[in-house]
Amino acid sequence: MKKIRTTIELPKTIPMTKSQVRTWVTELRSGHYLQAKNRLCEQAEGDDTCSFCCLGVLPQALEVGEWVYTKKRGWRYSHPEGLRKHVGVLPARTFLPMRVQDFLARRNDNGRTFREIAEWIERELLPLAKEDPQ
Repeated sequence: MKKIRTTIELPKTIPMTKSQVRTWVTELRSGHYLQAKNRLCEQAEGDDTCSFCCLGVLPQALEVGEWVYTKKRGWRYSHPEGLRKHVGVLPARTFLPMRVQDFLARRNDNGRTFREIAEWIERELLPLAKEDPQ
């Protein structure tokens, strides 16, 4: 059985502000989102309700970009700076480094709840976020 990695070497800073991280954590804890696995955003055919990975909640919480649906690839996140090469990847320079995104995606997909993920984000990432502009 493959061991689930529970630690990660974190960068010295992340390109988010403390208020952005707090907003994300609040939304993860809000109970307003159904949790999806293996996709940032998932919607069953004929259903108006979307489910999100913990990383899919991030652009929702910060109200940036938009979700675009294609039959071939499903829901994709379109950031105002343009689409990434890989489907389902958030722009690292805007939100989080790729290794942090990969770590959070694995935690999400391996059964961690949004509340558990929010606790980790608050404990590990909030101290690395930039101070809010005055």
